Amino acid sequence: MEQELYKLPEKWEWESLGSIIDFKNGYAFKSKDFRPSGIPVLRISNIQSGRISFERMAYVPENLLHDRITNFFVEKNDIVIAMSGATTGKVAINESGQRLLQNQRVGRFVIVDPVLRSYVYYYLNAKVTENLQKSLGAAQPNLSTAQINEIKIPIPTLDEQKRIVTKLDALFTRIDAAIAHLQETLELSKALFASALAQAVSSEGRGWPLIPLNEIGQFTGGGTPSKGKSEYWKGEIPWITPKDMKAWEIADSELKITPLGVSNSSAKMIPRNSVLIVARSGILRHTLPVCINRVEATVNQDIKVFIPTMALTPEYFQYMLKGNESFILSQLVKGGVTVESLKYKEFQSHKFPVPPIEEQGQIVTQLDALSERTSALETATEEKLSDLNDLKASLLDAAFRGQL
Repeated sequence: MEQELYKLPEKWEWESLGSIIDFKNGYAFKSKDFRPSGIPVLRISNIQSGRISFERMAYVPENLLHDRITNFFVEKNDIVIAMSGATTGKVAINESGQRLLQNQRVGRFVIVDPVLRSYVYYYLNAKVTENLQKSLGAAQPNLSTAQINEIKIPIPTLDEQKRIVTKLDALFTRIDAAIAHLQETLELSKALFASALAQAVSSEGRGWPLIPLNEIGQFTGGGTPSKGKSEYWKGEIPWITPKDMKAWEIADSELKITPLGVSNSSAKMIPRNSVLIVARSGILRHTLPVCINRVEATVNQDIKVFIPTMALTPEYFQYMLKGNESFILSQLVKGGVTVESLKYKEFQSHKFPVPPIEEQGQIVTQLDALSERTSALETATEEKLSDLNDLKASLLDAAFRGQL
């Protein structure tokens, strides 16, 4: 995609990024050398919006390094960019206080002058969207060294660079403080609802009987019709997979199958108002997706279906599972090489507290009302966050047009 240039103020010039800075590529560190401790290896997944995340950071012991590695250190205040993967185009500054190793597909901008460094960093943040657009067209997004070096940047006088950086620093400090406050509000809202949910389904002091799940409902599963049979696909029957399980209720799916696909596979029709539980997926590392299907549907083999008896409402059962999510994830899920899975036999025989049917209805009504209020607060907070991020983008655009 051709970069769109605009008219600059007097004494400003368009320059290629590669003509004013030195850009360095990373080194292909071997995963077999990664250890739980040592020197941190900065990978593309560690580059988030404006910061370096140490979550799932890899490490290489110093004794495994050789002389050539000295060219692949990310020093304090160095700017880095993700050149491929899900975070392509994202930039960050190393403010960790640590010296990091620069992995392959991590680009590093070598800029000695601190004013120019800050100016370039702000500009690269303004160009994130365009950087992503440049990388489109491939299954795996990529930015090349040539593309990065060819990025045009408006360069004013040094005094003007200082003025712009100083003003953006002041404005962004205030905006970032407001963003942090809103993010805290968002997290607090979610935590309060989770706490209220756990308390609502707790049997402590209530005398509810503990009943195995397989005694108050029927479990079933699903399957996948042959992908080689076109007559099994593009029908009207929802075929739900874990990636469809993003809402509280579900009435549709990305893929659909035909009656022929149902009759010639282990997929089976699931009655409406059943409870769908993701039983095999990497998402089980941190979340247990649970949905109620509001239409007849089928599911694939990664989902377990619970059809409750008259002693249990699907709505209460859904809340009950989410209220016990931490316990289920820690005790009833097993890890795998690539994905986690529910310990199905243990899960279906585990005893959960079950209140009387009338009390279930009361609890669901209370939680629905609380969920509605919480969702409204979260929506309003997310809108404010979006407005602040839009403000940052507009300030950056104005700054690099000489209008700030």
